Amino acid sequence: MPQTVAIMGRMSAFHGIAAYRHFGKGTNVLEQADFDAVIKSLEAGYAEYGLMAWDNSLAGPIPGNRCRVLGSTVYAVDEVFLPIQLHLLGLKGTKKKQLKVIRSHPMALQEAAKFLAGLSAEVEPWPNTASAAESVAEGEDPGIGAIASLTAARQFHLEVLSKGVDDHKDNTTRFLVLSTKRRKGKPHPIVLGGSPEPLDKEQRKRAMARLKCEGLKLLSSQSEQDPDGGQRSWHFEFKAESGLRWSSIRKTFKEEFPKGRLYGSFPPGKRIKE
Repeated sequence: MPQTVAIMGRMSAFHGIAAYRHFGKGTNVLEQADFDAVIKSLEAGYAEYGLMAWDNSLAGPIPGNRCRVLGSTVYAVDEVFLPIQLHLLGLKGTKKKQLKVIRSHPMALQEAAKFLAGLSAEVEPWPNTASAAESVAEGEDPGIGAIASLTAARQFHLEVLSKGVDDHKDNTTRFLVLSTKRRKGKPHPIVLGGSPEPLDKEQRKRAMARLKCEGLKLLSSQSEQDPDGGQRSWHFEFKAESGLRWSSIRKTFKEEFPKGRLYGSFPPGKRIKE
């Protein structure tokens, strides 16, 4: 029986593209309105896996997603790297200079900021890139365009007015594969964890020293505010040495971060293509 994967947005948006490329075309894709709904669909058993954008090589971490995973019961069990190429789309026959409004997901608008600054059109944030493209097709207004993928252009029969509008050509989004069950076995090379507790510099320094002795090398750490505007939490990414024991690592992590949890362990992911 085909597995079901929950994504944020439409199948022709980048989450859907990444899901099909990673899991295969026979995958049942469960479209969700937002990232919170993706996690809820996993916790409720409506999907076996979820796919969530984690960070982008240009725009950085996806706001709020680290807090969402930390506060849930799901685990990160894999990662996928999708090179993102954004294009300016419009109705067939439309000229770029006709556009008065350009719609796209806020992250996509940020990734194409330099290109957009050279146009006179206003930008309008949209829930996802595919929905932005669909709104252009349905609205039939030549003054409205969208920044989205070639997949969206094909699905909604739009014309590519400008190719590759990203500010940088090395534009890659990292997606995490989520599940209610963590990967079995010893820790994999990449380990993720976080804590909702406020931590000063000395606390973090001591904790990292102890975890280093356990075989975890810190790759990155960052503070992120809860999506609801609440307290800030700390999030860590480690590189794990081979042959480590989860029991010892979890014990040390829990001693240093009583309210925290390790929410991911997986091998390095692969780069896929649209």
